[in-house]
Amino acid sequence: MTSKPQIVVVVGMHRSGTSLAAEMLVRLGAHSGDRLLEANQFNPRGYWEDADLVDIHDRILAALDRSWGGWSSGLPLPDAWMEGPKIAPLRDELESFILSGIERIESPWMIKDPRICRLLPLWRAIADKHGIHVSAVLSVRTPDAVAASLEARDHLPHAFGRVLWLVNHIDALVAGRGLIKGCVSYDRWFGHAASQAATLAAMAGIEISDSDLAAAASDVVSETLRHHGSSSGDGMADRLYRELDRWAETGEPAASIDTMIDAAGATLHEVASWIEEAKNPEFLREVLEAKVEEYQEAYRASAARCDELEAISKQDRINYQASIDDMLAKIDILYAKAEENRVAYQTSAARADNLQSLVWRLERPLRGLRSLRSALRRTNSQ
Repeated sequence: MTSKPQIVVVVGMHRSGTSLAAEMLVRLGAHSGDRLLEANQFNPRGYWEDADLVDIHDRILAALDRSWGGWSSGLPLPDAWMEGPKIAPLRDELESFILSGIERIESPWMIKDPRICRLLPLWRAIADKHGIHVSAVLSVRTPDAVAASLEARDHLPHAFGRVLWLVNHIDALVAGRGLIKGCVSYDRWFGHAASQAATLAAMAGIEISDSDLAAAASDVVSETLRHHGSSSGDGMADRLYRELDRWAETGEPAASIDTMIDAAGATLHEVASWIEEAKNPEFLREVLEAKVEEYQEAYRASAARCDELEAISKQDRINYQASIDDMLAKIDILYAKAEENRVAYQTSAARADNLQSLVWRLERPLRGLRSLRSALRRTNSQ
């Protein structure tokens, strides 16, 4: 067992189970500050973050143009950022906060704030300056689960949440080399709580029996804490997560982690220069002008097409009306012919009636003639 550290830092991205790890550390015997952020619907059991510390961290990130949640929070920190004139008074303020906490709070003092992922170099510099014994443990969760939680809480796009996951882990792992000596995985709390609690106890230099570990794990861990799925893809962040999760499982970090974070960091720095250029007003003006011209051209093309379709529609209406007129003319002709045939039929019917009457009038004389002819033939035969 290593000597008990003065400070044990829970390092981890927002929504990565850092609050659960912090609560477990306090349950195991670590100490927290007395001005913690209030619980809310997104963390009903509390954030375990010192409100004064969060305020200092927020102001440092704002001075670096990396405020949490803004698009620039996905960029690497500026070169030599700790030496900037805007940071000097804030560094002094953080240093005073740390020294005051060391005096007031019993060891080990549990510190948890996801912003430390980015500001760990500053913490290390202050600790080294004053000979403060700091121990750190990393809390990890799948990039997709973190992104989904950020989308629900902060309304950040899912893809941007994954970028933030990668940026924060790269910063933490680079600055935490030699300092972060343990890792816990959010999903493993729900199947291996006691072993993960043992990792935290070791990082904090807390001696505790197996039965007390099991009791603490039972008290703190609940299935109600699991809100988002734990699926993992095959992107850069996903591959890094799997290596970190394996670290939490085995207790030993793989050598490939350093290779992966160096490669990912180089990629992020490569694209960062272009993204920074996007903040240049002249660059933005050119981009916007190009977009305006693109939209105007699209509008002109659309207007021309509308005119073309209107002309086609107009001709179609003319052709349709001509067809209707032609059909109406033909119907008129057919109607006139039908009327003519009707009159002819009526005329023929009248003539037929007259002829029938004449036949009836001639019937009696004809019968008399037939009788006379018969009588004459009989007389002649005698």
